[in-house]
Amino acid sequence: MAAEIFHLKPFEPIGSDTKLSITGMVTLEGTRLTIAYLLSGGLEKVAIAPLDSEGTRPKGTRRDRLWEQTCFEFFLTSSSKPTAHTPYWEFNLSPSKEWNIFSLDKYRQGKKEELAISHLPFDVEKREEDIYIDLEMDTSTLTSIDQSLWLGVSAVVLLKTGQQTFWAITHPSLAADFHHPESFVLSLDPSP
Repeated sequence: MAAEIFHLKPFEPIGSDTKLSITGMVTLEGTRLTIAYLLSGGLEKVAIAPLDSEGTRPKGTRRDRLWEQTCFEFFLTSSSKPTAHTPYWEFNLSPSKEWNIFSLDKYRQGKKEELAISHLPFDVEKREEDIYIDLEMDTSTLTSIDQSLWLGVSAVVLLKTGQQTFWAITHPSLAADFHHPESFVLSLDPSP
């Protein structure tokens, strides 16, 4: 089993009175990919979409534009080291349990909803001091069984002031850009 621990950094410093951290782990065992995020710290300053406890939306609804609110993201490709011409997928996971997956033909081009996956079950635990999100999925719908995976892991955290903060393992460009090919820094080889 391949496993990587990650720690996300904000693109720009956030106020010294806002103490947040985002850590997690990603594993690949065969075609089973698991990714877990832990957002902890000053959650009283974070705008978090509520879980639909009243049942007005189906559980795990697919929705667009989740990156406009607090959203956990990862970007996945199954080729050799990604370039600007590499096809990839964008995954969006909201604490509200809404989600989406997009396929892209190459860097920021040809974006469309990935219809090969119609359901994306993931767990969300909201506690007083942290939020934990855990996704386990079979990647064989998207990739070949014996291919290595490259991931870029990131998050958008919307503060209650209205400020969006952009978090990633690395920020390789002058603007916050989770799609940048050099953001795909985690490499996982399938288990034998």
